[in-house]
Amino acid sequence: MANSPIIAPKLFTMPCWLANSTGSSISVRCNRMPALAPIIGARAGIRLQREEIDDAVLFANQHGIVNNFAAMVGQFAMEAWDPDYIPNKYMKDQLLVCNRLEIKPTNCIIFALSNKEEHKQFNRGNALTRLCISKLIVEEHDRRT
Repeated sequence: MANSPIIAPKLFTMPCWLANSTGSSISVRCNRMPALAPIIGARAGIRLQREEIDDAVLFANQHGIVNNFAAMVGQFAMEAWDPDYIPNKYMKDQLLVCNRLEIKPTNCIIFALSNKEEHKQFNRGNALTRLCISKLIVEEHDRRT
């Protein structure tokens, strides 16, 4: 899924918020959609779903297994930064990188889509190849600032 948030070192030290094409945060109204991505070294997030999935998250929730540190870090991040922090700070850099490489930006800042032959090695069986461009975004941001 092209909009799946994943955190990359250095660029994201807080949850990666999904954003719509205008760059503002979206409210989630679907069966399954991750709302927060993991923070490096500490998983803090919520799962919005209508169906129960029999997995490790369900087991942990049923047995009261809670990573209090990760919850505290997640709460701190939500209080310290508004939901549009990442798109507001890095979207211009994402668009510059995508334009330079002639690839398509996605709604999640760190990803882009490509149908170029040179990226086929990274394809997982989809029509388009999802590329993580977080390092390139950091380099572009550092160069511009």
